[in-house]
Amino acid sequence: MNKIYKMKLPNLISLLLLSTLSINAQVVLSADFTNNSNNKWELKDIWNVANRISPTTGAGVRTGFEVNTIRMVGGINKKVNGENVPDLDFDPVSYDTNTGTYVYNWNVLKNRINAIKRDGVKIYQFVLDQVPWAFQQGYTFIPTGTRDNINFREDERVTIYGNSLPPKDKVAYFNFIKAMMTELVATYGADEVLSWRFRVGSEIETPEHWKGTEQDFIDHFANTVRAVREVLPTATIGLHTREPDFIYKNGTELNYKGEPIKSFANGILDYCFANNIQYDFWGASEYVLINNSTDRNISQKYIKLFAPLINNPKWNPNAKFDMMEYAIVTTMDGADGLGYINCATPHTEIINLAYSNVFYRNSNKGLQNFFRWGQRPTSIEVPSIAVLKTMTGKNRYETTITGSPSVTGNQIDALFSKSATEKDVVDVLVYNLNASSLNYQNDESIRISFNSELPVGTVLKYRNLTYGKDQNDLENFLKNEPTSGWIKSGFDRRGDPSRTLNTAGAAAWASYTNPNPYAFNDWSYVTTTARTDGGSGSLVTINTSLSSFSFKKYEFRIKEVSTIAIPGTIEAESYNPGGQGVGFSDSDTVDTLGAGNGIDGVDVGIYNGSKYVGHTQNGEWLKYTVNVVNNGNHDFQFLYSAASAGSVVSIDVDGVPLFSNFSLPQTSGINDFKSVSKLKVALTSGVHELRINVQSGGFNLDKIIVETSGLKPFKTIVNIPGTVQIEDYALGGQGVAYNDTTLGNDTSGYRTENDVDLVAGGTGFVSTALAGGEYIRYPIYVTQSGVYHMELNYKTSSTTSKPIAAAILAADLSSSTPLFTDAGGSTTSGVIKKVDGGGGTIYADYISTSFNLYEGNWVIELQIPSGGAGPNYDYFTLVMDSPLGVKDFSKKDEGTKVFPNPSRDGIFNLSQSNSWKIYTLTGSEILSGEGAEINLAAFSKGIYLLKIKGESVKKLLYQ
Repeated sequence: MNKIYKMKLPNLISLLLLSTLSINAQVVLSADFTNNSNNKWELKDIWNVANRISPTTGAGVRTGFEVNTIRMVGGINKKVNGENVPDLDFDPVSYDTNTGTYVYNWNVLKNRINAIKRDGVKIYQFVLDQVPWAFQQGYTFIPTGTRDNINFREDERVTIYGNSLPPKDKVAYFNFIKAMMTELVATYGADEVLSWRFRVGSEIETPEHWKGTEQDFIDHFANTVRAVREVLPTATIGLHTREPDFIYKNGTELNYKGEPIKSFANGILDYCFANNIQYDFWGASEYVLINNSTDRNISQKYIKLFAPLINNPKWNPNAKFDMMEYAIVTTMDGADGLGYINCATPHTEIINLAYSNVFYRNSNKGLQNFFRWGQRPTSIEVPSIAVLKTMTGKNRYETTITGSPSVTGNQIDALFSKSATEKDVVDVLVYNLNASSLNYQNDESIRISFNSELPVGTVLKYRNLTYGKDQNDLENFLKNEPTSGWIKSGFDRRGDPSRTLNTAGAAAWASYTNPNPYAFNDWSYVTTTARTDGGSGSLVTINTSLSSFSFKKYEFRIKEVSTIAIPGTIEAESYNPGGQGVGFSDSDTVDTLGAGNGIDGVDVGIYNGSKYVGHTQNGEWLKYTVNVVNNGNHDFQFLYSAASAGSVVSIDVDGVPLFSNFSLPQTSGINDFKSVSKLKVALTSGVHELRINVQSGGFNLDKIIVETSGLKPFKTIVNIPGTVQIEDYALGGQGVAYNDTTLGNDTSGYRTENDVDLVAGGTGFVSTALAGGEYIRYPIYVTQSGVYHMELNYKTSSTTSKPIAAAILAADLSSSTPLFTDAGGSTTSGVIKKVDGGGGTIYADYISTSFNLYEGNWVIELQIPSGGAGPNYDYFTLVMDSPLGVKDFSKKDEGTKVFPNPSRDGIFNLSQSNSWKIYTLTGSEILSGEGAEINLAAFSKGIYLLKIKGESVKKLLYQ
């Protein structure tokens, strides 16, 4: 929204030039945003699937995640006296030995599915891995330690994962899967079940997951696929194997047939190709051992894990590839016996980014998603992925790397992305991974550059955040480690501190706060230069450095609007001699025209012996000082009225002419307002001097405005009306209606909007008259449902901090949403802070909040709950927040219409059939489809974003 700043002291005007670091860059990372062939598709959120084992009480994952549900058809185990035994409570099928039949109990399965749906979490993948215990019926088990190459042993009956045997009766299992799919469709509908992916098996070459042979699994997979597709022919089905060259324990362990255990991948490919068995996706696992240099070499992962499958001539080119289990670990077998231990140092973050880049660069080959453990509701996103998620929705452009790192083993790379709709919104994420050494080594000198469509000389603002050793929680914590040590014997100090710390270390960790968390620095500014290749547009270049195992995220953005207005006091100065001339006070130079002048704002009539600015003598100039908050290009204009015929004006800033001998169009009087066309001027932040020379004629100067060039981030849709009403809160009475004149129309010159001083008791601001529960209400109308941002602007407060309460009420006053509450005398958000108005100068501030608001009539309620003097309120501003771009609500939304909106059953109809995508408010894609209906009934109630190609983003309200 517009902000208005006081005029201060003079300063020189100049174009802002980037002060780059004096670095001789070894590595240059660049992208060309002007070449569409470098546009490599939209960046998707590839980290939004969470793994959950047999969830029984809901999904139990963070908001915004979809869930991969493992072991959903039973076959799981439990501990009894320290031994793994079958747990039959979650099997939807049992075997009746009296009748020799299989008995189904679908409620066991549907109860778990319903709990997930109640959480509002979408099932991404439904895993058919451990087979229900009933299908062990018919097996003969031989003693542990023996082998006959025919039967399974007793110790293979129950594994650490449950039942890892193939079903003995394949026909019975086929009928079970077919009956299950029929029940799911009858309960949840074919469309929803088709939205789930069905995975057969989990890491099938790991003996604890699958005790059968390769051929056993091939038969099982084909049998399961046929059963699923008997009910849903277009169901999405896949599997989860180890990497193609995998050999379990180097071939030293044999299966029940006496065969070495190795990858089934090539055998499955051959069988499916020969027998026309369709798989739609394929999964693998990747646990990167941080201490293994080969494992850290992420650039080779595609060649090792994916290429042997994807490049196989028998591969289904339409299949997707996911990393269905993924972690960066210090060990797979922690000394505490609890399995793998996650790496908690910055090494993990950089590997996450490098692996993401592998997936993005090969997304056209089917690489799609990472599934992770541990994404519970109370967990916090790790820095690398949190930063990466902010780039989703933008288009990735090809990165060009030139030069060589100065440190052996460093692999420096970057992700360049650009908004498809806003030409000056660019993100760059650069990282430094070393496959040779885990040590933190000398910084690398790098240069980041990109070609842009923006013209040469455009000033962009940018900022960056850095994450590395100096920002990492664990590394900073261990800087304080005492001589006695905090790491338990046998544990890696890079590991998860919840597993590695001894008693003293755990106590210290529990009370530790990182003193240097990662965060964006302040905005800086860079001016685009001519391209070195002679192409159109311009070049942006940033020199920086990057330490080992660290990343930097750069954001290049449009600049928000800032506005300044003329002050109440001006000064005339003799231009040619440079003398100070004569100073004039407000009473001499300012004519307050009052509220009836026909414009929203402060009218200051500046005159030299008359009621307007007349022809100045001897080259005299009118001088103003302005304070600019944002560096960059600005639009300059001034508004005037009552210009006489032949009025000519010249204006300069800091001695640099903006325009000279400009003839002003004549106006008919003080109520006929005109504006000088906007002029571009480059201003640095700080104080500058504006000078106006009236060379002939005269005019009434209304106000001067300087705005940052570019898109305005918000559209104001409601302000305080001219008439407000004070009511008694407890009694609900109408009270007395006051108009602007009664309340005090402020004409001090501070705001360009209409200022309303809420006066109760004649003090000039809200006083103790509102201490008894009285409040002030303002009717407003909201044009579109969504998440809104409200600011309350105020000025000239009392001498102490003042609490405030505000709320949004339904038009019938039947419901209320608190916005600001009485926060005592603190200075946090929601509190009117002291604004020092000493010396007769008026200062201002504002408080803000965000909240949901639906289309229709509402009331803003304002109250001073604790009595005493209060501030002058300028106005409320209400704007809609938008994660996918800025929307101007002053324009009618064209294109596809949505109805009903809001929807109470989650069904939305489109006025015409279209391809569409649904996003969360954080920008994560959750659903896509084609047609004239969108069904969000499976999702939690709330606000979602609808994106139709070529149309503006629409918000869907499911209530």
